[in-house]
Amino acid sequence: MARGTDPRAGSRGSAQKIFRILKRRLQSGGKKLPSLTELHNLVQECSTEQAKAQLFCFYLIREDNLFRFVLHEVVRQQGTERTEWHLTTGEIVSVLDHFEYEDGSGLQYADSTLQRWGRGFRSVLRDIGVLPGPQSLLSGC
Repeated sequence: MARGTDPRAGSRGSAQKIFRILKRRLQSGGKKLPSLTELHNLVQECSTEQAKAQLFCFYLIREDNLFRFVLHEVVRQQGTERTEWHLTTGEIVSVLDHFEYEDGSGLQYADSTLQRWGRGFRSVLRDIGVLPGPQSLLSGC
């Protein structure tokens, strides 16, 4: 088969290239993630849906204060050993109950919205491979 015609060719190299770019930026600290115009090219080089989700997660953490707060609290409360995390929707909602804006006010979301947000948070962590496969949507509700 001619070079470049095998769909698997280059996927490992592409993944390593993405990793090297992000690794350099994370190790240097304080640097910005690649611009959104670069993001399109990086996503095209991702060989799996999970790799794409992992890439997008960096941007989600950077841009979404609520997601960043909950992730920080989960790591603070449950440690960095994710295999020991017991992360139910109810526990995420409990963390959300402690979120405060700069003016001291809390979230003004309905319980159903908080539950949906918690399920979405767990779904993102499953998509990027942090949490194991699908968990019951009713667990911890």
